[in-house]
This record gives sequence, C-alpha cells and structure tokens, in this order.
Amino acid sequence: MNEQTLYHPWMLFGAVFGAALVISLVTRAVLARILGRSAAKSKTRMDDIVLIAVRGPSYVWCVLLSLVLAFSVLQTDIRQIGILYKLMLVVLIMSVTTALVRISRGIIRHYAHEAEERLPITSLGQTAATAFLIGTAALVILNIMGISIFPILTALGLGGLAVALGLQDTLSNIFAGIHILLSHSVSPGQYIRLQSGEEGTVRDITWRQTKMETLSGNLILVPNAKLSQTIVTNFHLPDPSLTIPVKLMAGYETSPATVERVVLDEYRKAAPDLPGVVPDQEPVVRLSPGFGDNALEYTLWCPVREFSEQFEVQHHLRKCIYERFKAEGIRIPVPQREVKIKKEEL
Repeated sequence: MNEQTLYHPWMLFGAVFGAALVISLVTRAVLARILGRSAAKSKTRMDDIVLIAVRGPSYVWCVLLSLVLAFSVLQTDIRQIGILYKLMLVVLIMSVTTALVRISRGIIRHYAHEAEERLPITSLGQTAATAFLIGTAALVILNIMGISIFPILTALGLGGLAVALGLQDTLSNIFAGIHILLSHSVSPGQYIRLQSGEEGTVRDITWRQTKMETLSGNLILVPNAKLSQTIVTNFHLPDPSLTIPVKLMAGYETSPATVERVVLDEYRKAAPDLPGVVPDQEPVVRLSPGFGDNALEYTLWCPVREFSEQFEVQHHLRKCIYERFKAEGIRIPVPQREVKIKKEEL
C-alpha cells in the first residue's frame, strides 16, 4: 500500500507531463502555421525574423512549461526543488538568449541592406551584439547559481589595465574596425585600393582584420589598424559610377570628325548588350594631346556603373570598334622604322 501511495503521484506526474507536452507541441505547431501565414502577408520582415529565431527554442519552452504544470499537479512548489529549479532557469535563460542572438543577427542583416549607408553589415557588428547578449546571460546565470558577480566585475576592473597592455594589438584592431564602420569610409561591397598597391572588393570587416577579394579571386587580409592608418582610394564614394578611358588610334588620312562619328555610333550599338555601362550618360571622344609619329591618338571616355565592370566594357568596345574600323576602311597604323644599311667597300 505504501509503495502504491508513493508510486501513484509520480504516475500522475508522468501522465500530466506527457499530456501537457503533447498539447503544448500541438499548440506550438498551430500557432506557427497561423503566424507564418500572417507573416507571409506582412510587408515587414521583423515577424519573419522572430518566427525563424524562436523556432528551435520554442521546443525547449514547451518542455519547461509541461514540467511546471506537472509539478503543480503534485502540489509541489518547484522552487523548493533547488537544483532542478535552478537548472530549469538556466535552460530557460540559455534558450531565450539563443533566440535573442538570432533575432539580433537577423535585424542587423535586414536593416543593413535597407540602411547600408548608416550601418553596413559586418561580422564585427554581429559579433559585438552576440557577445553583449551572451555576456549578460552569463552574468544572470552566475547570479542564479549563487555566485556573486561583483567580485568578478571588480577583478575585471582591476585587471583591465594589464589586459589592455597585453592585448594592445587586438584592441587597436577592434577600435579601428569600429571607427571604420562608424565613419563609413569603407563598407562591404565597395572596391578600394590601398596606398601600398593592394586593391579589391571589401567582403567583410571582422574584429581583427578587413577581408578584400581581388579581381582574380584571391583574398587579402588587412589588419584594421593598418587600414585606418593608410591612404585608401574608395571607388564607390561618393558615387560608384566612374568614367573610364578607352585608347584608340587612327591614321592621319582619316579626319577626326569621321573617327568620332564612327566610334560614338559603335558605342551606341554595343551599349545595350553591356550591363556595366550607365545608359543615361553619353560618352565623349577626345583627341589626345600632341600628334603621334604614325597616327592620331583618341580617347573614348565612357561611363560605367562601378570599378570592377570597366574591364568587360573595355574588352567588348575594343572588339566592336576594331571590326568597325576594318569595315569603314579606317587604318590603324603600326609603328614603322626605316633602317639603312651602309655597304662599305673592301
């Protein structure tokens, strides 16, 4: 009889826990479907970000809620079970922190695309937000476990100077990265050239270094402190579009007006097939200063959308202009040199 008396409450506990878990999971699935349909019709992305972030942690919340309901049936205050109560609080805090980290990352990625000029999306920004949330959660967990956080904060304050001296290079790179982001001088997706000659598209700014991808697909890693101290040419500021030169030559027998007409006409024909050109800006043809030894030199100045697209535009235009010159009979002179051989009498 005693065994049945002791065993019966735990059977009831298991039955209530199982029933509550099934009901909570079914309710979660129904709410997820309803909210998912509502989010699909919404114009904002915030609801989608939240739903994706809580998808995993919500299973943990269902289990914790079922445990609380099961203990309430036993008429047992769960706070009286010290270790289990603290463990459940730790799990709850960790799951909530996981959801908040995912939400913060989603918000940063979303608003970085909409307001890229204000705050570009980088690993440094996401890492800072994640570190803040995880650090706050860790302090709360330590407080729940009965570990006082004030001595830890005091020790961190006293040891801050030693840490700063030991991690001087790391901290300088972190603060340099923050300065680069806030000054908007360099952002991911922009093409830059350093004073030392390296150039490429900025792919990411981390807590230590800036990653640049060259046109050949190689990766250049530049410490943030070095980047903030060097001279940088940013081909995307203030406007990513630029005017590029295409060098040409034609013989003296062809008038400059004819060359200009043919080149501009060929450009207008080729422009619709070149996605890199700026359609609402007209190119110009200019004679280069001076007169060449064998030909007149011209420069076609044409607008392109950004720096990396100029090479494809130049390649295509040179081919088209060359074929047009041949069809029009415009001679492209080649350098010639006259050599006289003096024959000496023996």
